[in-house]
Amino acid sequence: MDLGWLTRDVALYALLPSMVVVAGTTSVLWWRRERGALPIGGAALCAVVAFALSAGTDRPSSLWIGALVAGGGSAVAGTISRWLPKPLDLGLHMVAIAPGAVIAVRELTTEAAPWMEIAGVAAACVTGAAVDRLDRQHHTSSGPFLMLLGSVAAVWLTVPETDVYTFVMVAAVPLILLAWPWQFVNLGPGGGAATMTFVAALIIESGLARDGAVIGGLGVAGVLIVGLFGTRLAPLEQPTWTPAAYQIVAIQAVTTFLIVRVAGLRSSAVPALVILAIIYAVMWTILQRWTNTGAETAAPVG
Repeated sequence: MDLGWLTRDVALYALLPSMVVVAGTTSVLWWRRERGALPIGGAALCAVVAFALSAGTDRPSSLWIGALVAGGGSAVAGTISRWLPKPLDLGLHMVAIAPGAVIAVRELTTEAAPWMEIAGVAAACVTGAAVDRLDRQHHTSSGPFLMLLGSVAAVWLTVPETDVYTFVMVAAVPLILLAWPWQFVNLGPGGGAATMTFVAALIIESGLARDGAVIGGLGVAGVLIVGLFGTRLAPLEQPTWTPAAYQIVAIQAVTTFLIVRVAGLRSSAVPALVILAIIYAVMWTILQRWTNTGAETAAPVG
């Protein structure tokens, strides 16, 4: 297996800090005998990625300012939106995330076509708002955090210029241990918005050489929306995961693979969009039929 991407800088600035966060968080939680997911997953992910990219690359500070503004806006929107109907709740989150997304995407992608910038900002707003809202609704579950980490890591396979995004992928993967097999953390207020803001900006920057890679990268992030809204998260909230929980993750993984290997490899945007729409429709249909059969009540493993 070729591990040429795992350079000294990636190991030192991304892998090592991420593993330290995992070890430290796990040790503290076991020592205190805490149970229930703590709202620090998004902050931990953003902090590790910010350190990795700042120390190992020359990414501008505007990327982190934008992510911070987006995350803070979403957190404030989450407090205000308690008194709003659900459609207005999601809309308020997207509006609150937009300024931070614009800062991050426009400053990092100065050579991108206008449609790429618009797509990046829209993806950050929609995915960040949806994941944050669902994380708040399922605050006892690590499910949204685990799915977010899966999508963040999978984007690495779609973008052609992976040197920078390798830091993100390597920093994200060890944090999976905080969500599975034990549910130690969830995203926390604004965690989804901050994460999706810097991810969207880096997708646009890394995919400039191929339009299809931009669609594929944003499409992988969009799997979160189809997956989280297409099925209920009850199986992911159990202390012992059921077969249904593993099926949710498996469906997301298969869909992500198809987007990466089919839509993401197109040279132009239109074919990639058509393929992406078909994959989304099939995924949504499968999740809806599967949920309606009552698979979420399957017996726990073991």
